[in-house]
Amino acid sequence: MRHYLIIATVAWLWLAPPVAAADEAPGDVLVAMFEWWNEAMHDEEAGFTAESFAQYWTDDAVMIINGNEFGPGPAELARHFRRIQTDTDNVEILLPFREGFDQGNRTFTYHYVRAITGDEVRYSRVMGVAEVRDGRLARVEFLNARIDGEPPPRDLPPAAR
Repeated sequence: MRHYLIIATVAWLWLAPPVAAADEAPGDVLVAMFEWWNEAMHDEEAGFTAESFAQYWTDDAVMIINGNEFGPGPAELARHFRRIQTDTDNVEILLPFREGFDQGNRTFTYHYVRAITGDEVRYSRVMGVAEVRDGRLARVEFLNARIDGEPPPRDLPPAAR
């Protein structure tokens, strides 16, 4: 029985996605979540689940985008992003951030988002702040502005499908 417990523990440690350490820089926590998010966007079955969000978000986490609050908690965040996943062909948080800096348990970011629906590719500029508690995101507040009629910066990577 003890051998099964050891094997199960080793398998869990090997297969589980990385979780930010409590002393990890807030910006690193946000980037790790967005790296996971970009991959999860392509997995309609198991990408956006409450369990997967719980690895990066606290139980009472909220996300506020342009004044609209989503959450609280991983299950509500997963529900919100599954809707986005259904309504678009792809959404990608473009990394690395254009600008960003940490201050205490917060990280400030300026980055771009690319959304693809059919033949339409849309870009948005996003600025905001994320608060990290115990190595996970507790609050994220972004202002998201579409870039209609304005070409994105030349150094953004090409759109991928």
